[in-house]
Amino acid sequence: MLEQSGLKNRQYLVTGSSSGVGRAVCIALANAGAHVVLSGRNRTRLEETLSNMPGCDHHIMPCDLAQPDGIEAWARSIIRQCPPLDGIAYCAGVGGRWPLRHTTTAMLHSVMQVNFYSFVECVRWFTQLKERKHPMRIVAMSSLASETNLKSYTPYAASKAALEAAVRVLGTELLPRNTGICTVKAAFIDTPMLDVTKEMQGDLNAHFKKIGYQPMGLIPPDAVAAMILFLLSDAARHITGTQIPFNAGAPS
Repeated sequence: MLEQSGLKNRQYLVTGSSSGVGRAVCIALANAGAHVVLSGRNRTRLEETLSNMPGCDHHIMPCDLAQPDGIEAWARSIIRQCPPLDGIAYCAGVGGRWPLRHTTTAMLHSVMQVNFYSFVECVRWFTQLKERKHPMRIVAMSSLASETNLKSYTPYAASKAALEAAVRVLGTELLPRNTGICTVKAAFIDTPMLDVTKEMQGDLNAHFKKIGYQPMGLIPPDAVAAMILFLLSDAARHITGTQIPFNAGAPS
């Protein structure tokens, strides 16, 4: 079905390709016959992702999204060296828990930089540099944290709420540029970025089911990747400016 929805032989950029959801998206896109531009900070880890992907027409284009001054040059090099992008999966992100006493302005800025500022900068440059007639779909990873009240997640929750607000506005603003944009608003995913309280260490699936917060347990990265591929495909061309919940039974 995904091939029929137009993923085969198309070109997609995936940020955060080194691990977790980003790695799963890269592998799923390659399995669907797409060509992928892998991006992250660590070339070695990007090469590990690439080694698990079928096909040979993929590109590694590292970028540290914590350093916004390099985004324009990186975007221009991708546009120059690779075929026109059909979509972007923004899976890069900074997670973690910070009690209020540790929530300094500098720390807030570091989280907002990767989770929000650099996302907007990526969207700005890639939509500006692409041909207006060429369609593009952009999907960003968000989180249920944007609207829940789990303690010590203030910086992360705020960054995801900002991301979602931007996507709502950009959904309208990017229509003339033939670009659709949305987020996947996920509950806890089983990735290395997962950071939980001491009380939640151990069998998290059992813990979530016991307390009734996320009764379906942790979400596997490949399940999230399947949702992102749908949203990048032609089948989702009428979805824009919104958040798609992926809650595993967690309240929202």
